[in-house]
Parts: sequence; C-alpha cells; structure tokens
Amino acid sequence: MNTKKEKSFIFRCKKSVTKPSGTLSKIFPRAPPQMKERAIFFEGIDSSFKRYKRYKNIKIPTTIRILENNLSPKSRKLEYFDATCPLVTKVHMEVMRHARAEKDIILIGHEGHPEVEGTMGRHINKNLSNIYLVQDEDEAQILEVEKPDNLAIVTQTTLSVDDTKSIIEVLKGRFPSINIPKKDDICYATQNRQDAVKQLALESDFMIVVGSTNSSNSNRLKELSEKCGCKSVLIDSFEDLDLSELDGCRRIAITAGASAPEERVQEIANALKEYTGAMISEHGVDEENIYFKLPPQLR
Repeated sequence: MNTKKEKSFIFRCKKSVTKPSGTLSKIFPRAPPQMKERAIFFEGIDSSFKRYKRYKNIKIPTTIRILENNLSPKSRKLEYFDATCPLVTKVHMEVMRHARAEKDIILIGHEGHPEVEGTMGRHINKNLSNIYLVQDEDEAQILEVEKPDNLAIVTQTTLSVDDTKSIIEVLKGRFPSINIPKKDDICYATQNRQDAVKQLALESDFMIVVGSTNSSNSNRLKELSEKCGCKSVLIDSFEDLDLSELDGCRRIAITAGASAPEERVQEIANALKEYTGAMISEHGVDEENIYFKLPPQLR
C-alpha cells in the first residue's frame, strides 16, 4: 500500500486552525480534532453561496473568518480577519486590475464553487468591463465576448493543470491578443498533488483520494487517476469505502486533497492496513516550502 507525502493543508486551512473563532463557510468536510478543541463552528450557506444563513444569530463577541466569499461582518461590529488564501487573493487583485483597465475578463472555473463566486464578486467597473465564466473547452469554443481584442484570463486555483492549459489554448486560438497571467494561477499544493497522482496511478491498481466530494482539487485528483488508467474513489472516511472494490488489488495507493487534514489521512491508512494486513510504504517528500505572512491578528 503506497501513500504520497504531498498532503499538507492548503494555506487558508493551515492558518484557520490557529485561533478559537467562528467561520462563515466550511473549510473542511468534517472538523478535525484541533478545530473541535478550539470551539470552531461552521455557519451554513445556501446553495448559491451568495447569502449566509443564521448570520444574524452569531453571538457577540466572537471572531469571524472570511474565506473566498463577499461577506463583511462590519455591520455587526464583529472582530474579523481575512483567511482567504493569498493565491486566491492574487486572482481577486488581477480581476480588479483588469476591470479598472476596462478589459473584459474570462474566468476559467466551476460554476457554483465558492472560490468562483468570490472571484466573480470582486469584479468592479461593470459598466466598462465584463466577466465571463468558462468551465471547459466546449464553452471556450462558443464563448462570445464584447471586447475580443481587449481580453484577460484568470483561473480558479484548484483546477486540473492539464485541463486548464487546454482551455487556455482554445481561447488563445480564438483571441490571439488575450492577456495570460505571467505566473500560473493554479495553487502550488494542487499542482504538487496532481504531479504525484500521475506517477502513483501508473504504479497502482487502485487509488484512494481522501477529501470531500465538494472539494474541487480532490475531485480533480480522482479524475486524473482515472485518466491515467487507475480505478479511483473519493472518500472522506474509511466508512465511506466499499471494501469489495479492493478485491484482487495488489497495490493500493492513498493520496489526499489539499484541504484534507493529515489526521484523517493517517486514520484511513491505518484502518486499511488493519483490514488488509498490508505494509504501508510512503513515497515522496513534502517539498511545499512556500510561506505567507499570517494576518496581523494571528501573529
């Protein structure tokens, strides 16, 4: 049984477990122990991700964390800080910069994803700039824009690297003067995991991806494994695993989405070891050495 070591938290998840607080959107599929100990709670959101439920019922005083979405707690006089990943903030700033320059903007991402909703919400100067959402190559082929000679691209940070590149190639073919980001917008944690899964899928009979079903980067890992010819499943806990699928498998691989807690990964690996009697062989080295400053309230 192989595991890949590229499984530490994405930045917003790391810095969102360091102080007791409330959070206005779901960071993890299930709260890990350190969150429960720090009395962190999750506020519900509706299906459009545009309005938060029970917001008026938050008790004062408390600390509120803002993730990718457009919600200000200032009106409730709550202490808050912005826990948005700096890589997502970079995309937000690009959207505002292009809008100020009166460019039309194409956002490559998945409709309904909270990061996409948050990025779309950062669009300003709407009388002189438009923003369009493109999800795949088919949509890129038929997209009609108002300013074909004054366009810029930004992307959701948790997409498949390969799929994003193919969509950009379609758009470049249709709009040769389109502005492409100088640096890839895809999150480094997402890139590392996708690179690891490509290799691991070639060495394994079955791939277990630890993560939430509503996690974009976790779903991309599952899809990538299957594209490489390795049967794959996405689970949040060992109880979610259909053990009959392991019949006949000699090499089982485990990887994790970028927001999956390390404790959950180890729980599943150890439960699988106990069930199968297999040995665990950990491959790779965690080389994620990119650091960002914490918000002032956490330093």
